[in-house]
Amino acid sequence: MSEIKCLEHSTLKVPYEIINKKFRVAQKAIDREADQVQLASKEVEKALKVSVHPTISDISKLVGCVVQRIQVLKRKAEENIEDELNSSYVCKRKIEHLKGIAPPENNNEIWQASFDKWKRVRIDRMVVEHLLRMGYYKTAERLASQSNIQHLTNLAIEPYKSLFGMKRWTELVIKFRNENYRLFQLSTQSLLTVAIQAGLSALKTPQCYSITCKNLNCPVCQEDFNQIAKHLPYSHCVQSRLICR
Repeated sequence: MSEIKCLEHSTLKVPYEIINKKFRVAQKAIDREADQVQLASKEVEKALKVSVHPTISDISKLVGCVVQRIQVLKRKAEENIEDELNSSYVCKRKIEHLKGIAPPENNNEIWQASFDKWKRVRIDRMVVEHLLRMGYYKTAERLASQSNIQHLTNLAIEPYKSLFGMKRWTELVIKFRNENYRLFQLSTQSLLTVAIQAGLSALKTPQCYSITCKNLNCPVCQEDFNQIAKHLPYSHCVQSRLICR
């Protein structure tokens, strides 16, 4: 039993961290909107303290601004509270699930049958979590659906699966390089690349991609350069040229 309790520590770790994160995000959002309400209220107080009495229209606009800020604060609070409650329900369902390992004071036979069922659910849940870690999201989702344990798994992380893929590392390398170029005000393309592309574009014609009209002396007609120039624009010729072969 103690081994199960140690292993199940991670079961509550994910929902707890999600709740903690949502709480911090909600706190920042509410604090930001509360500051806006205070600023709008101070504008009303400032208008009332001036020597020249403001008009009813001016006060109405300022009060309307305060009301608008309060409405935004109320909406933000409701959205964040609902979001936190949904995460809390997930955590609560997992806690209720883990209570199944605690034996009652009596009716051990009934508990044993229930515990056997709990262990089968636990195995399915462990398999689903492993599939998620290995990147088999569709398989994990199907198993969770068949076993009716979606509420006991971490399938909520599936929308972020692209962030953990191996392809993401290549994208991060490219973004890091581009950011480094931008920092030093450099072009994302090297001088050699620009020179080659300019030269190929100046020589490129539709004949370079015709099987019967390729010229052995034309750089663009060569296989490697031909692929490089494939997406480059054709050269702009004002006058026609005749080339004797």
